Amino acid sequence: MTTKTPDTTPIRVCIVTMDTHLATATNRARQTLQREIPGLSLSMHAASAWAASPAALERVKADLESADLIVATMLFLEDHFLPILPTLQARRDSCDAMMCAMSAGEVTKL
Repeated sequence: MTTKTPDTTPIRVCIVTMDTHLATATNRARQTLQREIPGLSLSMHAASAWAASPAALERVKADLESADLIVATMLFLEDHFLPILPTLQARRDSCDAMMCAMSAGEVTKL
């Protein structure tokens, strides 16, 4: 009988959104998925945090720069999406997938 070794290939997922409304669901999903996908790194960043903190803005940019999968949602206020728009644009062609929904046209068109 062979035992299947879990795939530990790194998979970095970064969610960027307006506020912390997805935090609980993201934390619950991370806990469940990491048991099935040991290489998973799932981060969530709220624009309400990075708009008020240069350190939080640097953290979200760093996560976006290394993410394999990017989910951007509810980024329609200029104060929220403009600080990360250049990073999103730079990653558009080099990440595995980018999903943008319910956001300003500049974000959704990516």
